[in-house]
This record gives sequence, C-alpha cells and structure tokens, in this order.
Amino acid sequence: MLKVRELLTRLLNGDDGKKAKLLFAVGAAVIVLLLLSELLPQRQTVKEDDGNAFAAAYTDALERRLTDLLSRVDGAGKVCVMITLDDSFENEYAAEKTVDGDSSKSTYPSFKNGSGTEDGLLVKVRRPKVRGAAIVAQGADDPRVKAALTDAAAAVLGVSSARVSVEKMTEEKER
Repeated sequence: MLKVRELLTRLLNGDDGKKAKLLFAVGAAVIVLLLLSELLPQRQTVKEDDGNAFAAAYTDALERRLTDLLSRVDGAGKVCVMITLDDSFENEYAAEKTVDGDSSKSTYPSFKNGSGTEDGLLVKVRRPKVRGAAIVAQGADDPRVKAALTDAAAAVLGVSSARVSVEKMTEEKER
C-alpha cells in the first residue's frame, strides 16, 4: 500500500504533474461509472431474434400438423407444406389510462419477477396471421384431390382458398 501511495505522490508532484493528474482523474471517473452502472436497474430486452425464433417454431408446428392432416386425404400421397406468416407475435400489456381534461396519460403497471427485474403485466399474446400456404402433393394432378387439399388447408389456416397453392410433387429420381 505504501508503494502505491509513493507512486501516486511522485506522479502528482513530478514534472508531468498535469498529465498525471488528468490521467488519474480519468481513471477515477471510469471506476465511478463502472460502479454506478452496477447499481442501475437492468432492463430486460427481448431480442428480435427471439421473436423470430418463436414465430419459426410456431410455423414449423403448423406445417407439421397440416402435413399430417393433408397426407390423410384420399389420393393425396406424400405431402409437403410451407406456410408464410404476415407478422410475428405481439404482446399486449395492461395499461392504466388517466384522463385529465383534454389530455390523457397511460401508465403501465409492472412487477418484479423471480430474477429481480421488472416486467410489465402481460394481458394477451396475439398470434401472427397466416398469409398463405404452398402445398406439394403426389396426388395433386387429380382435380378432386387438389380441391380437397385446397379446401382443407384454407379451413384449417383460416385463409381464403386463393391464398393456398397446391401443386403436383415431382417424382424423385435416384442419384
């Protein structure tokens, strides 16, 4: 400890006293900022990638279930499904609205979760809307099978039949 004190005294009183004082002040400021950053509450942010990953998992589950269903249509044969979404999941949080004359103010209640960070009160999660589907099936060359696949997919996904494309699957060639 004594050596550190001697070193600081030399630096502050030596020829380069102004430079040393400036260096010391900058170092002290950095240490203070680091300590303050630890005291500030941490905000938990949802990465865009997390929302995309959740939407991708949702799409994959829809595709698997629809593929399973459509492959059971008489004459369909092997089926492959691809679904596109219009947007991603949307969270709706509770809000308290205060009206004061001509102006209104919204505040969002929050609570501390198990890790000590504050979260908003989640009221509802809106699923993304399906934009459309592309279906490739072995039996799609038969107009009745094609119509049945189109109608079933449109009904399950809640879209019009114009948003469902059904095409014949090409035969796989051995390589």
